[in-house]
Amino acid sequence: MMHIFSLILLFISGLLLWDWIDLGWGSQRWILFFHAPLAFAIIGYYLLAYIVPHLSYHLPRAKKETSFKRTSGMALGVMIMVSVLSGIWLMIIGQRGDLIGKIAQLSHLTSSLLIVPIFLLHSALFKSAQNVKLLALVAVLITLTTPSLHAQEDNSSYARGEVLFNSTKASGIEGLRMGNGKQSCASCHKGGFNESNHLLFAAAKIDPKKSAVIGHKHLKHFFAKDFVEDYLLAIQEQGGSVQNLHKPSPEIMQAMGDLHLFIRSRHNLPFFSTWVRLDENTTHYHPKEWLNSASCKSCHPEIFNQWANSNHRLMGGSNPYYSVLEDLAAKEEGEGIRFWCMGCHSPSVLTSGGRRTAKISHLFDKNGSSLVETLNQKVSEPEEGTSCLFCHRITKLEEVRGNGGYTLNLRDRPQYLFEDRHGLLGATHDSMINAKPKVHAQSYSKPFYKDSKYCMSCHDEFAPGNGVKIVDTYGEWEKSPYNKGSKNPKTKGCIDCHMNASTSNLDQKIPGYSTVGGTLKQSVRTHHFAGSNHFLSGLRSSEHEKMTLDLLKSAAAINVKFSKKALVVRVRNVGAGHHLPTGVADFRELWLEVTLKDATGKIILSSGMIDETGEIEKGSRLFRKVFGDRNGVPVGLKFWKYEKLLEDTRIPAKGFRDESYPLPSDIVYPVVADVKLRFRIYPQWVTSAVQQTRPQLPTPPAITLKSLTQIGRQP
Repeated sequence: MMHIFSLILLFISGLLLWDWIDLGWGSQRWILFFHAPLAFAIIGYYLLAYIVPHLSYHLPRAKKETSFKRTSGMALGVMIMVSVLSGIWLMIIGQRGDLIGKIAQLSHLTSSLLIVPIFLLHSALFKSAQNVKLLALVAVLITLTTPSLHAQEDNSSYARGEVLFNSTKASGIEGLRMGNGKQSCASCHKGGFNESNHLLFAAAKIDPKKSAVIGHKHLKHFFAKDFVEDYLLAIQEQGGSVQNLHKPSPEIMQAMGDLHLFIRSRHNLPFFSTWVRLDENTTHYHPKEWLNSASCKSCHPEIFNQWANSNHRLMGGSNPYYSVLEDLAAKEEGEGIRFWCMGCHSPSVLTSGGRRTAKISHLFDKNGSSLVETLNQKVSEPEEGTSCLFCHRITKLEEVRGNGGYTLNLRDRPQYLFEDRHGLLGATHDSMINAKPKVHAQSYSKPFYKDSKYCMSCHDEFAPGNGVKIVDTYGEWEKSPYNKGSKNPKTKGCIDCHMNASTSNLDQKIPGYSTVGGTLKQSVRTHHFAGSNHFLSGLRSSEHEKMTLDLLKSAAAINVKFSKKALVVRVRNVGAGHHLPTGVADFRELWLEVTLKDATGKIILSSGMIDETGEIEKGSRLFRKVFGDRNGVPVGLKFWKYEKLLEDTRIPAKGFRDESYPLPSDIVYPVVADVKLRFRIYPQWVTSAVQQTRPQLPTPPAITLKSLTQIGRQP
C-alpha cells in the first residue's frame, strides 16, 4: 500500500507544478523541491524491489504469454523510461526555451499523465489506489507564507509633518507661518514628490541663459547639510515667514523635524535627495539580500561578461571620475548630497544603509573576476553600479525626469528554495530554476524595461532643491525625429542603439541567445551598454571599446564647402537619437581639427590642435554645453552648481551645425583642407584634477571620429 501511496504522491506533486493549475508560487517552490528527490527515491526503490525481479521473472516467458498485462507492462515500462529520462533532463539541463527543452517538458508531462492510468490498469491493487485521500495530501503540501515585518513610523510626528506640508498659513507654532494663504509645499509638490515633478518641468517656461532654476532659488546646500535652514529658506520663498531664521526656536526646530519625517516617508523621498524608493514597507535591505551577479553567470555567461566589463557595472568607487566628484560634492554641500549621486551610481549600497560609495576599485577587473571570487567565497554584499538584481527588480517608474525615479523591490518576488545557499543546496536551487524557468524569467522582467523612460530614471538628472536640469538626454530624444510615439514601429528608443549587438549598423538584426540552451532570438539585446565612454570600459575589454567607438563614429558626418571668403565645415548628427554630445556635456569634448594648406604647402589655417599641456587650443570650435553659476562664472567640476547656461553648441538629433573659417584674400589655389571631427571623453583639466588623487588613472586619448581631405579650387 505504501508504494502505491508514494506513486500517487509523486503524481499529485507533479500535477500541482503544472502551469495550468496555477497553485501559487509560495506553495509550488516547496513542491518543486520535494518532487525531484521523491521521484529519484521512488524510481530507485521500484528498480530494486520490483522492476528488476519483475523483468527477471517475466522476460523468459514473454514469447509464451500474450496477455493484456504483458502489453500494459511494456507500455508502462516505456512511459517510465520516458518520464525518468525527461525528468533528469529537466533537472540537469532545464527547459530554457529551446526545442529540446520543450520536447523534454512535453514528454515528461505526457508520460507522467499516462503512467498512472496504465499502472492502475496493470496493477492488481487498483482498488487500494482508489482509497488514497487526495485532499489530505494536497493540504499537507500547501504551505502558508509568513507576513513580513513592517517598520513603524512615529504616526503623531508624521501627521504633524503632513499638516505642515499642506498648510498655507500659520502653523500654530509661534514665529512660523508656512505660506501666504494660498501657497504651500503641496501647492507645487502635489501629492508628494511623484509625478508632480514632471509637471513642474513641463510647466517651467524658462530661459536657461538667464536662469535655469525651476525650484528653490536661495538654498545653501541642496538640503544636504543643514536641512532645517534650507527648509526655512524654502518656506520663505513660498510666502511664509520665519522668526530668527538663523537661530530658530526649539519649537520651530521640532516642526522642521516633523516636516522632515513626512518628506522622507516611503511614498515621498525616503533617501531625500534621490527619488529612489523601496516597494516594501522597510527602510533598508540587509546586505545579504543582494544576490551576487556572478550567480547569474552559469545560465547567462555572455550577458554576464558583457555587463561585467561595461560602465554600468563599475560606476561607483571603480570610476575614479565619479568617486572624486562625489567626495567633492560632499565636501562642498554636505554628506547628504552623496545620496543624490548614489541613487544611480551605487543604488545597492545606498538601499542597504550605506552613506557613501565604497572606496574599493575594480577598474581593471576583467569579466567580473572579483565577483566570481566573492561568490566562491560564499559572501553576499551590495555591488557598485547597476547589478543584475538591481536592474531586473525595478518594479515601478515615476514621472520625475531622472534622479533615480524608480521603485525597487527585492523581496516581493517568487523565490526558489536555497537561493542564497552554496554547494549541494545551491546546485539544487539552480536545478529547480532549470526545471521551471518561467517563474524565474517573469520575476526578473517588466514590460516597461523596453521603454526609454526606464533609462530616463537615471540618465536624466536635475539638481535637488533648485530643479536645474543638468542632463536632459530623454527630453532631447523625446523631441527628436526618432520618437514617433510608443506604438509606432518606426520609433527608435534607447535600447535600439545602446543594447544593439551591431553598433556599426544599427538597422542590422543580429540573432543570438540570452540564455544557455535558450530560444534563438532574431535580434538579441546585448548588455555592453555602448555609449560614449569607450575609455573606461576599454580598460577592461577591447570588444567594449570597439563597440562604443563604432557607435560614436556612426553618429556623425562631416562635409566641407569653399567660398571666396570662408571654409565652411558642416557637422551633422546622423545617428544619435539625442544631442551630440549628450550627458554632462561640459565633460565631453567634441571638436573640429582643421588644417588648410595653399598650393605652396604653406599652412594658412590651423584650428583645434591639442597643445603641450593636453588642452585644446583656444578659439577651437567645440560642440558642448558650458555651465555657469548664478553670477555667470563657469562652475568647472562643480556641475551641480549650474544655474545659467553659458554656451550650448551641441547638435540636435538629425540636425547640423555649420562652422565658418575666414580665408585670407591672397590665398594661392588650389588649397587642401584636412578636417577631422575629434572626440575625448574627458577634458584634460578634468583628468588632471582626478589624477591628483587617483594617480593610477591613465589619460584618455583623443580619437578621430571622422576624417575628410578635400581640395578647393579658386571659386
